[in-house]
Amino acid sequence: MYLFIEANNDSQARLDLISVDEYKSINHISWACDRSLSQTLLKNIDSFIKSNQLSLSDLKGLAVFAGPASFTNLRITHTVANTLAYGLEIAIVNSSAKDWKKDCWQKLNQNQNFKIIKPNYGKQASITLRKK
Repeated sequence: MYLFIEANNDSQARLDLISVDEYKSINHISWACDRSLSQTLLKNIDSFIKSNQLSLSDLKGLAVFAGPASFTNLRITHTVANTLAYGLEIAIVNSSAKDWKKDCWQKLNQNQNFKIIKPNYGKQASITLRKK
């Protein structure tokens, strides 16, 4: 199984389990995360994996929506995915393509492994000076 992680807007997040053998979704969940993605992502990954009678060790790869999207959501999803991939010693990829899931599935099946994925913010950071 491959685990796909997406939080491409400020209010919704989604997890998909996709088959290794064919580009087919096995199951998915989505939830309203608003500003709570950092508190809900790992809990939802854990419960989602368990609800499908799997363990993290059953995962063969991770895929993440690369963006552009909310800066904070991209940082959270990429940090969690990078950490899981490193700890589980599995492949990790990401994509900004229109059909990003299919693109990631093809990369994983071609044995690509980016080792560390980086988000695509879509623009330069807008940093303002601190007010005194």
